[in-house]
Amino acid sequence: QWWWWRFNSKARLAASFGGPVLFLLNKYVMFAHVIRIENNVDYVVILSSIALTTVLWITVALLTKPDPEAKLIEFYKRARPLGWWGPIAEKAGLAPKGSMPIAQGLGAAVAGMVMVAAGTIAFSTAYIAQWRSVASFGALCVACGLLFKWAYNRFMARLDGVETEEVA
Repeated sequence: QWWWWRFNSKARLAASFGGPVLFLLNKYVMFAHVIRIENNVDYVVILSSIALTTVLWITVALLTKPDPEAKLIEFYKRARPLGWWGPIAEKAGLAPKGSMPIAQGLGAAVAGMVMVAAGTIAFSTAYIAQWRSVASFGALCVACGLLFKWAYNRFMARLDGVETEEVA
């Protein structure tokens, strides 16, 4: 419900129950008997199951009625979710946040992930005295840490600024 106003209870049920069914069909039928791959296919099974589950719940959401409009408007006013809520935000009299904050948040998360991974590698290579790796990954850790701080601060400032915007 947080990313798209059309996501409803039927789509949620389709994702919750259809996802595991699709995974089992992929694992024990498709990649066991129909599509033959010699090497380990766990990642293919998982990724294709995620993709099929996404297609399933989007299809179900589009083929069924959305949640009642009054409920959606009340939810939007209280939670102010990110994502694709334009029609509901306008009816609530608030400016939609759109998808840009999602992209900014993901960018900050990637910078943070690289920072942590580089820091872990720097410490691990220091233990075995590989000083070039320590310097390289340490520098990458610091650079990504600074990038993360900048991106996170921009992300939070934008969210705070958007929170108070009203549609005229």
